Amino acid sequence: MANATYSSRTRIAGPLMILFTLINLAMALAPLVAWPNYAEALADPMEMITGSGATLRPSVLEYPYFLFWLVPLGFVGLTYLAKASEQNGFARFFAVFPSLLAVACTGWLYFEAGYWG
Repeated sequence: MANATYSSRTRIAGPLMILFTLINLAMALAPLVAWPNYAEALADPMEMITGSGATLRPSVLEYPYFLFWLVPLGFVGLTYLAKASEQNGFARFFAVFPSLLAVACTGWLYFEAGYWG
């Protein structure tokens, strides 16, 4: 007879989901801790994307710069809520999405800048 207390929902936090959650936390905290370095690195790509001159010293709270830390941090919160409500699929999606978004945006930026193709 199978154990009735064991279900597929009991093992929600697999090692990859924990890894992606830690990556999201690192992506969220890095701009907050090292903002002057990020601001310098982001000035040229943001100028290319927006087509207008970027400010020399953008604030970490200015749009679109706050998205660099708010999106990963928000998805860490959504991952936690999905794990707490035992929604495996949503928890996995929320854990992986910010990393996939960062890779897709970086690839698009390099393609548009002419580094690929």
